[in-house]
Amino acid sequence: MPVVRWVRSDRATGRASGYARARAHRKLDVLTAVAVGGALGSVARYEIGRRFPVRAGEFPTSTLAINCAGSLILGFVLVVLVKRLPSSLYARAFLAVGVLGAFTTYSTFAVQACRLVADHHLATAVTFVVASVAGGLAAAWLGLVSGRSLPHPRPPTPRPRGIDGFGASNHPYVGRPGDQ
Repeated sequence: MPVVRWVRSDRATGRASGYARARAHRKLDVLTAVAVGGALGSVARYEIGRRFPVRAGEFPTSTLAINCAGSLILGFVLVVLVKRLPSSLYARAFLAVGVLGAFTTYSTFAVQACRLVADHHLATAVTFVVASVAGGLAAAWLGLVSGRSLPHPRPPTPRPRGIDGFGASNHPYVGRPGDQ
C-alpha cells in the first residue's frame, strides 16, 4: 500500500517516491502550522468574547472590534509576508490562515446579525452589518497601505564571484577588476 495515496508511487516497489513523501510531509507541516495558529487565534477570540459579552438586543461591539482588528492586521501581515518575505509559507499559514482566520469569525457576525433581526432590533442589525462590512474593508485597506508604506529593505548586492567561488580568477571575463 502506498504511503500517500494521492501522489505517484514507484512502480517497482509500490511505495511513494522520495519527492512524493517530501511533498506530503510539507503539506502536513503546513497543516500543523494552520492548526497551531488556529488554536491560538480561537483562544484569543474566546477570551475577548468572554470578557466583553454581548447581551441580547445589544450592539455586538466585541465582534465588530475583533473583525475590524483582524482585518487590519491581516492586511498588514499579508503585505509584509507576501511582498517582503515571499518564501514564508509557514508564517503565512500560521498567521494569516491559522491565528487571524480563527480570531476573526464570519459565523459569529452572521449569527449575531440574525439574532438581532429575530429579536426585532432591525436598526441595530443593519447598523452592525454595515459597520462590520465597511469597517472590515476600511481596516483591511489601512493594513495594506500601512504594510506597503514600510521602507523596503534592500537586498544585499551580490559580489561577483570567480571560478574558484571566492572572487579571484585569472579568466579575463570572470571576477572583479584587479583580481588577478
